[in-house]
Amino acid sequence: VPKGAIFGQVVSGKFLYDKLELTLGIRYDEKYIKYKGIDSPYTEKYGLEYPFYPEEKRVFRRTSPRAGLVVFIMNGLNLKFMAGRAFREPSITELFGANTFTLASNPRELKPEIINTQEAALDWFITKNLNFKLNFFNTKFENQIAYSVANNNLSTNIYTLHHRGVESELIYEVKKLSYFMNFSYNQRVNEAVLDNTISQNKKALTWAPTNTQNFGVRGEYHDFSGSVSLQRQGPVYRRNSDFGTVDFYTNFVYVDPYAYPQYRSRVIPEWYNMNLRLSYNVTSNLNIGIFVSNALNRTQHLIKNFEFPFDYRRETRRVMLDVSAHF
Repeated sequence: VPKGAIFGQVVSGKFLYDKLELTLGIRYDEKYIKYKGIDSPYTEKYGLEYPFYPEEKRVFRRTSPRAGLVVFIMNGLNLKFMAGRAFREPSITELFGANTFTLASNPRELKPEIINTQEAALDWFITKNLNFKLNFFNTKFENQIAYSVANNNLSTNIYTLHHRGVESELIYEVKKLSYFMNFSYNQRVNEAVLDNTISQNKKALTWAPTNTQNFGVRGEYHDFSGSVSLQRQGPVYRRNSDFGTVDFYTNFVYVDPYAYPQYRSRVIPEWYNMNLRLSYNVTSNLNIGIFVSNALNRTQHLIKNFEFPFDYRRETRRVMLDVSAHF
């Protein structure tokens, strides 16, 4: 399986009164695969008396450009504009799963994943200790590869997604105290479902939270140090196909999801999480610490997609004692 890539980049350096800097890059990837068709695909088609295992090949190649422009507005305030393409060819296990129940091979039809992204970002040091960041993004993810549960874990291009969103972060650092807070929001613009076992949701975001928030603070005082982190995950919505077989064109579930016992709600509710950490330097070589995860002992779930009777439940409160010594 020969594979190669070449990458080139040009950075202009600052120009136009040191207000602009341009970066241009390009990458070329190529992967050449030769394999034997052990499923003898042409034996039945041509009515052959004996199995015929043909020598076959796949070639994955793609040119991926990228560009970035930095605008230096003033000291500590920058604007960044970026655009680029990323490419990932199917892995060997995604192409050639055989003699196993965990996955199935799809060497002739599987397409590479391609991501096209455009971003506009603001990076502003409001003071020397306070940094504010803001980022707008527009992303199109083509031919995402995943296991198709309805097709015996066949590696399949399940859909192409188009999203837009915004991310922001505030970071403060001064001497022995620091904190951060960030926020992210994204919405679905469109999608094209390639696997007919998955229902379409062209506008509503599914299988992932629309918004998340994080906050953390860390400080030191003499021989003590500690930190607190808070996390919130917004609600997560399911697809209709998570409740039964759907008609690919009407998106209608053949089985009424309310006509049989439901083990899962249509929406995973939002949840909050808090982690605590405290440590003490007994000597210069000995440190004792305690860490508490999910300190509020809140129920938290992560989605399990497709038609299953369960979701993933995150761990409840855990307390860990840590002792470290250096000799």
